[in-house]
Amino acid sequence: LGSLLDQPNSTDDENNMDLPVITGNCYLLDNSTHDNSTIDNSSISDNSSITSSTVKNCSTVVSDSTVDNSTLDNSTIIQSNVDNSSTIDNSTISGDSDVDSSYICSSQVDNSTIDNSTICLSNIGDNSTIDNSTILDSDIDNSTVKHSNVDNESNIDNSTILDSDIDNSTVTDSYFDNTTTGGGSNFDNVTSDNLTCVN
Repeated sequence: LGSLLDQPNSTDDENNMDLPVITGNCYLLDNSTHDNSTIDNSSISDNSSITSSTVKNCSTVVSDSTVDNSTLDNSTIIQSNVDNSSTIDNSTISGDSDVDSSYICSSQVDNSTIDNSTICLSNIGDNSTIDNSTILDSDIDNSTVKHSNVDNESNIDNSTILDSDIDNSTVTDSYFDNTTTGGGSNFDNVTSDNLTCVN
């Protein structure tokens, strides 16, 4: 039977056809719910829910997915909600994502909202909003920082600072508003260039 199936026909170039070899584990998880799971090298999209899970190794989370109480490592998060003490490490966060009560380290954050989180060794830019968070040793560009602590040699460029404490950092081409009702901002050991202050 094997010899019969391997016989050439009019469209075969050779007796033994070269079939594609599928390597790795790459999956599309669409409109799904994942609880207490490990998701590796996959795409999660379209209103999926990920809870108490580990997402790692170049996975992509997109399209209004919700990630809750999970760990994301080396992943891309786009237009999704990340909530409740998640850990985001070495990842990209972009496209109107919301991150709340999370730990973000060695990541790229773009056009997102970060609330009540810790951010370290990351790049934050392009109209992101950081509220009630701690930012350590990170670069902040073209964003809004409010009710937050920025420390440990962070750089703030072309941004708006509201009611925040900036310590041991550099602020350049930014707008410092001290007129809001939250008690104003405090600068300690800060290097500034072209900083506009409103008191």
